[in-house]
Amino acid sequence: MSLGMIDSPSMRKLWKFLDKTKISVPFVLLVKGFLERFKSSGFKFKQLNMLAVGQSHLDAAWRWRKKQTILKAKATFTKALKHIKEHPRFSFAQTSPCYYNWMKTMYPLIYERIKEAVARGQWLLIGGMWIEPDLNVPSGESLVRQRLYGMRFYKEEFGKMPEIEFLQDTFGFCWTLPQILVKSGARMFGTGKIFWNDTNTFPIGMFHWRSPDGTTIPTILIHFGYFMTMNYGMKYPNIYRLMGNKTVPGKTPVFDYSTPIKEIREHQSKELMLDNIFAYGLGDGGHGPIEAEITIVNALKILFPNNFKFARQGDFYPHFEQHFNRWATWSDELYLELHRGTYTTNSKVKRYNRELEILLENCEKACTIASLNGFEYPREIITRCWKIVLFNQFHDILPGSSIPQVYQDAFIEYDIAKRELSEAMKNALGCIVAGRAKFDEKAVIQVACNFLSWERMAFLEIHSQGIQGSPGELIHQEIHDAHGKSLLLVPAELPPFHVVPLQANLLAGFQPGMNTKNARVSLLEENEAFVLENDKIRVKIDRETGYISSIVEIVSGYEYIEGMANRIMLFTDMPSRHVAWNIDQAYLEKPIQFNDASVAIEIMERGPLRCRVRVKHVHGETSFIQDISVRLGERMVRFSMDVDWHETETLFKLSFPTTIDAGHISSEIPYGYIDRPVSPETALDKARWEYSCQKWIDLSDGEKGVALLNNCKYGFNIIDKDIRLTVLNGPMFAKYAKETMFVERNDASIPTHVDQFLHEGIRYALHLHDGTWRESTWRKALEFNNPVVPMELVPAFEKDYKQNDVNEPFNLSCSASNVIITALKVHEDCNNLGNPREFVIRLVEMAGEDTTCTLSIPAFMGLKCVECVDLLEMSEWDDSRQCRMVSNGIEVDIGAHEIMTLLIHL
Repeated sequence: MSLGMIDSPSMRKLWKFLDKTKISVPFVLLVKGFLERFKSSGFKFKQLNMLAVGQSHLDAAWRWRKKQTILKAKATFTKALKHIKEHPRFSFAQTSPCYYNWMKTMYPLIYERIKEAVARGQWLLIGGMWIEPDLNVPSGESLVRQRLYGMRFYKEEFGKMPEIEFLQDTFGFCWTLPQILVKSGARMFGTGKIFWNDTNTFPIGMFHWRSPDGTTIPTILIHFGYFMTMNYGMKYPNIYRLMGNKTVPGKTPVFDYSTPIKEIREHQSKELMLDNIFAYGLGDGGHGPIEAEITIVNALKILFPNNFKFARQGDFYPHFEQHFNRWATWSDELYLELHRGTYTTNSKVKRYNRELEILLENCEKACTIASLNGFEYPREIITRCWKIVLFNQFHDILPGSSIPQVYQDAFIEYDIAKRELSEAMKNALGCIVAGRAKFDEKAVIQVACNFLSWERMAFLEIHSQGIQGSPGELIHQEIHDAHGKSLLLVPAELPPFHVVPLQANLLAGFQPGMNTKNARVSLLEENEAFVLENDKIRVKIDRETGYISSIVEIVSGYEYIEGMANRIMLFTDMPSRHVAWNIDQAYLEKPIQFNDASVAIEIMERGPLRCRVRVKHVHGETSFIQDISVRLGERMVRFSMDVDWHETETLFKLSFPTTIDAGHISSEIPYGYIDRPVSPETALDKARWEYSCQKWIDLSDGEKGVALLNNCKYGFNIIDKDIRLTVLNGPMFAKYAKETMFVERNDASIPTHVDQFLHEGIRYALHLHDGTWRESTWRKALEFNNPVVPMELVPAFEKDYKQNDVNEPFNLSCSASNVIITALKVHEDCNNLGNPREFVIRLVEMAGEDTTCTLSIPAFMGLKCVECVDLLEMSEWDDSRQCRMVSNGIEVDIGAHEIMTLLIHL
């Protein structure tokens, strides 16, 4: 019987009749008995103490577009309100503030009824992120903003915030999530997605989840629906067993993916935790709970009146609190052994997301600095653009698993955000530079901006006519852009948070003391290789293949490469199910023959500041054009690749075999890092055969290391010493649902497979270093993703700008090399946007060291006081926190891997 038949108008009447007459009770009793007899090894449902809550998972977009999701939300919420009216015991929970905002703006009558139900305690506020996002691809700041905008919406609209963050369908959970949740008001976390694992059953169903900084949050894995007895008795007989002894959250016992399952079982008792959540309701496309589900749940309440309770707001945490001292600690990511392809599928949406995350942070910083000089902080624009990015981080949009039209909509929104943010930032920069140098009032100038919190070397690509003064006096190299126009490559050491007008006399003051006659980049042509060499490294490019055959450190003679690096590898990728989500587990056994011989190698630049070689490969209709370059003073090989991709059911990886022998490989995750094994030993570790990353991957032995940086990629694996970056795939798009609206189903112009077009500017780099990733990799990755690109703008000369203040540079910096200023913005509660006096500075400790550091604050700001607040910018975070004003700014104590938010008052 189909779902349509079960919930047809006539069947709804029948279900109501069965409920009203209680005829449903023996039917439910019969089904329950069958499950207990044949599916649960004798486990009895009556043993459980269940807290029942109706819900209806609704994908913000997936097999339908956002405009249809809004209609689905309306229908789902209307149905829930109907159940609330007809069944006084019924309660309903929904997680996404974004959906409530739709009701508020488009269906205010429905929204008012929801608010009334919330006030009565029947409509439960849970969650807190603006939307249920992916948790591997978004940046750390994005996840902070998901909570900031979501929880503040709850507080402003309902007068309270939920204690439970619940993410039902997200494809894996980053290790740093506990700190982000706890510092934004969550007391507990829940999900059901880890039950989807394709290899192992996750070993424990409830635990204290500990992030790298030591923050813990009680976490429960909830299995939905009516098969609880089967799950407790047969399918998952061990995961809900309490620990044998009392535990200490965050300390004992502690498990991770390296812990053998046998060892975990030895710590468990035979005692089951019988308190759990009975979450029910048709989902994915909303419209639940349906009438049949209401009837069944009411029957269960009749059968088990003492241990089947309908949930009310605030019930979840106390339901489990008595067991917390018998829960173990999990100190690792929560890896979903499924949907590994979502790190890669739909390269374009991931590229947009990365670019806009960076643009948003830079725009906020520029507008904040400009606001100190009379510029009105554009909060409305910034908030609107953040919410565009946050919405499209939904766990079926950003992972690439939606229908093509969802991405058409997303790209339009992204372009709008990009345009608005670029305009706002140009206006802010125009205010900042107006008092820094003398310009004609109608002048169009170029500026260079460093929005990172440390001094950095930048190689500026500038149109010579864009530099005022005599550019010939600068250290430079003449180059050409992609269109053949002449440019100057100009090195400059830019201080933190500095905006530098491109005037020759000003730029000269930022140029490093380099002598290009004695220290330069050279390019030699040998019989078998092109050799690119600077003062740090010597790089050989094989003449036949165009691959990297050697990278040697000049001083030590250390060789970093073993074999051919930057090698193109293609594999047949045809997973048996969920093709847009998954990677074929046997893809390594299905290599596609690829002609490694390049079809062309061309020298593009010969120094003295940069040498560049272009390599082209062809495979059928697909072409790969790679620019390989080395710059003066860097231990880095840079790559820029254009791929005209026309491969379906194919996985494209780049191989980098190294000489580094290490036990683990490290990579960036949102606001943190994670170590994973190079050669996994446990069953749990072996299932993690495709890893997620963000801006960097690093393989180090403690003395030497190779870091692979990227500007838009999120998946990789490692085989022995060979790091393999996952670049592209070509699965079929998700299919339309039966009810999908607002699409032309027979439109031949709609692609059937993902990413079948030209991908330009895929940038990545090999950073060679001493020590580990902690010393330099994360900084190099941030610089790589935030290149200093000259911007053209018109200086602002409005009379009300504070010209005296503008003349003084904004010298904000941090004394500790392991602490970064990630966000600089006007406080969310500041109402005077024309002259703001409350600002937020976010700090993150990057290298795992407890640190005392000093923030140098510009004297002209007139700092009055500072306090440590939560990520919502609402309440003081820690009374014992040492946060002190000193003569030149603020001194703070920040813990290892800590995310710290400061509220400063001027």
